[in-house]
Amino acid sequence: MGFGRRDFTVRSCAALLIYFTALVSSGGPVAQTQPDMQLKAIPTFGSAPLAVEFTGTGSGQFEGVMLLDFGDGHIDDSIPTIRSFERVHTYTAPGTYKVELKSGTYGGQHLTKLTTVATATIVVR
Repeated sequence: MGFGRRDFTVRSCAALLIYFTALVSSGGPVAQTQPDMQLKAIPTFGSAPLAVEFTGTGSGQFEGVMLLDFGDGHIDDSIPTIRSFERVHTYTAPGTYKVELKSGTYGGQHLTKLTTVATATIVVR
């Protein structure tokens, strides 16, 4: 089994290891799919100060990066990629906030591009 010039470009050792593990275990190349990630917020509206509990699921990527952007300037970058999470955030000012769960692959020495994978809207009176 040989690799042509256009098969793939390896940018990190981790990517190479994942590629070869998938190749050997399946007998051929495997497309990586992203599981359905979820984000739930309770409550989604109320008066300030409003404490909101966020629950969700990780991306399932061992070498992944996830963060929760609360939409008010606060970000939690300690979201685990391989299991579920619970966080409580308190909104102190009235407004409408778009909360985003973002995910991406580990970039090593390269910048990681994060993609919004789930959202919630919080309305504070």
